[in-house]
Amino acid sequence: MVKTICPRINEYDAATQDKALRELQALPKDSALRLFVGDYKHLRDQIRVCRERAGAASADPRR
Repeated sequence: MVKTICPRINEYDAATQDKALRELQALPKDSALRLFVGDYKHLRDQIRVCRERAGAASADPRR
């Protein structure tokens, strides 16, 4: 049996998310930090998919 292990995603409260969005929007359009934040979002999306698949696999008795 293969067990999928996905990294944990840090959760942020709404106030922190709003503050981060304001700070991101204040960055210059050519800021390298915009690229980093985009990469981080993509990584978080991949982790969510990993967790969904791992959950589905553990619920499926054929796996």
